[in-house]
Amino acid sequence: MELKSSITKLEPWGILPLDRVYTGLPNLSFNLLRTCNKEASISAIGHFLKTGIELDQRVALVSFDHPAYLLTSFKKHGFYLEEELLSEQLIYLYYKPVFSHSLNFSTNYRQLLDETKALSRGDISRIAFLNADVLFNLETHLLAESSAE
Repeated sequence: MELKSSITKLEPWGILPLDRVYTGLPNLSFNLLRTCNKEASISAIGHFLKTGIELDQRVALVSFDHPAYLLTSFKKHGFYLEEELLSEQLIYLYYKPVFSHSLNFSTNYRQLLDETKALSRGDISRIAFLNADVLFNLETHLLAESSAE
């Protein structure tokens, strides 16, 4: 009997251009996606989260945007997530914007991911970060190492 690592298991991104180009999203991977504007970000994250939900996964969204504003933006793109929020299949972690000033100087990315898992009771399969440019100092070597892991 051959055991397969969960890292090699691939699943759909949910973002059509990426699903066309790549064979799938590896489990336990950290990927950065830069979009041309905020609307494209919201659409891509909506597809990413909705795909996880359709795969019966629990998903988390971490953002500095107030939930009322962001949920309205998701609705404009055809993503209605209230039911998933109520059932806690979608966990929304809202950090107030004043907190962003202290976060963007931090280089302890693993701690931020661990905090996200702990706040969502740990059984999250997909985590999307809106405002990743603020959450992460994208120039640091530590982030590159974390991405490679």
